[in-house]
Amino acid sequence: MLTPCLLKKFHESGPYYTSYPTLSEWKEPIGSEIFRSSLSNIFNKSGSIKTGLYVHFPFCPRQCLYCICNSEITKDEARIGRYLQSLYREIDLLFGQFGSSLWVTDVHLGGGSPSSMGERNYGELVSRLRKWIDWENLREFSIEIDPRTVSQEHFSWYKKSGITRLSFGIQDFAPDVQKVIKRVQPFSLVQSLLNESVRQDFSGINFDILYGLPLQTRQSFCETINQVIDLSPSRITLLRYAHVPNIRPHQKSISNYPRPNEEDMSWMFIEATNAFVKAGWQHIGIDHFARADDSLSIAALAGTMRRSFIGFTPGWSHNLLGVGPTATTQVGSLYTQNTYSLDLYEAMISENKFPIERGHVLNEDDEIRSEIINMILCQQHVDFKVVENRYNILFSNYFSNELQELQLFVFEGIIELSDEGLHVTPEGRFFLRHVCKVFDKYLRGGRQYSVVGP
Repeated sequence: MLTPCLLKKFHESGPYYTSYPTLSEWKEPIGSEIFRSSLSNIFNKSGSIKTGLYVHFPFCPRQCLYCICNSEITKDEARIGRYLQSLYREIDLLFGQFGSSLWVTDVHLGGGSPSSMGERNYGELVSRLRKWIDWENLREFSIEIDPRTVSQEHFSWYKKSGITRLSFGIQDFAPDVQKVIKRVQPFSLVQSLLNESVRQDFSGINFDILYGLPLQTRQSFCETINQVIDLSPSRITLLRYAHVPNIRPHQKSISNYPRPNEEDMSWMFIEATNAFVKAGWQHIGIDHFARADDSLSIAALAGTMRRSFIGFTPGWSHNLLGVGPTATTQVGSLYTQNTYSLDLYEAMISENKFPIERGHVLNEDDEIRSEIINMILCQQHVDFKVVENRYNILFSNYFSNELQELQLFVFEGIIELSDEGLHVTPEGRFFLRHVCKVFDKYLRGGRQYSVVGP
C-alpha cells in the first residue's frame, strides 16, 4: 500500500523515456545529406549493425477520439496507393545505400491502422521488405491490429507472410467508454478473433490498454482488466490516456465528458498492476506485463531488455530505423524524426531525399545518462562500476548532485543506495520514471518537456 504522499508523487507529470533526451529536445537541423553522411560515418566505424525496423502506415478508416497517433482518416485507395509508392521509395533509398551494413533483427508495422490494408497492398509492402531483409533470420515480425478491421482471412495472410506477433489495440471493454471514444469493439468480437487456431499460429498476442479515458471509473476499469485476464494475451501494455486537444483537435469533442481524477488514475494503474501480477504476468519496466515464456520476460531475466521508441524490447539490437512520416530513428548516437507532413514527405522522397525533419546527436554526457536511464527502466538496478568502466568516470564525482537528490528516494523507500550501486525496491517499481528524472539534465531548474506535435 502506498502512503498518501507517495500516491501524490506517483501522478506527477514526467516523461516515459522512450528516448533520452525526449523528442522535444531534438532541435538540430538534420537534413537529408547530414543524415546520409552521419549514417555513413557510423557504419564506417562499426561495420555491420544490428537494427530493428519500424514501418509507419498513417491511415485509419475512421477517427478514434482518444488517439494521439499521427494518422490520416481515409478510405481512398488511390491516396493510400500513392503513399505506399513513396514508402517503397524510402525503403529502397535507405537499404539501397546502407543495406549491406544492416542486419535487421525485427520488423514492426504500426500506424495508423496497418491492419486496414487490403491483401494486395499488404502483400506488396511485405514483398518490398523481403527484397532487402534476410527474412529467414528475422527474430520477430509484428503488426498493430484494430480488431474492427480484421477477419480470420487477414490472419491467414499474416501467417503466410511471416507475422509472428499481433498487437491488438483494446483500450477498454466498457460499452459506454467505447461509444464515447468511437472505438466500439465488444469483448465478444475480440474473443471470437482469438480462437485456438490464431493462438497457435502466432507466437505473441499483445494488448494495449488505456486508463484515464472519459467515463472510466475504477470499478469499470477493474472489469476491463478482468476481461483482459480472461483473454490471456502474452503481453500487455498499460498506458495512460493523454488528453491534448491543443495537439489533437479531435479530442475536443470528448473534453466535456468526466475523466478519472489523478488519484483514481493512480489507483487504476496500481490495481491493474496487482491484478496482472497475481494472475501470472511479469511486471516489465514501467508499464509492460508479459507471460514468463514471452520474449520480453526472458530478456528481462537475462538483463538484455532495452527501451526504445516502440516501448520495451527484448534487446536483439540497440538501434531502430524508422520509415514513413513521423517515424523515428536511433542508430548509435544519432536520433532523427521524419517530417509530419504527408505532402512534404512524398515531395522529399520524389527528390530522393531522406525526409528528415529534426534530430539530435548525443554527446558523451547524453550517452552516459541515457544508459543509466535504460538500466533503471529495464533492470531496476545501476551498477556504478559498470558505468565507470564503460565511460571512464568516477560515479560519485560525476553524479554527486544526483546522489544527494536521491537521498529523498531512499528515505521514501523507493530505492536503496550503496557504494556499489542503486537498486529499486519492490514499492519503488511504481516510481521508475521519477528516479530517471533525477539523471535528466534537461529537466534541471524545474523545466518541463513540451508535447511535440505537427
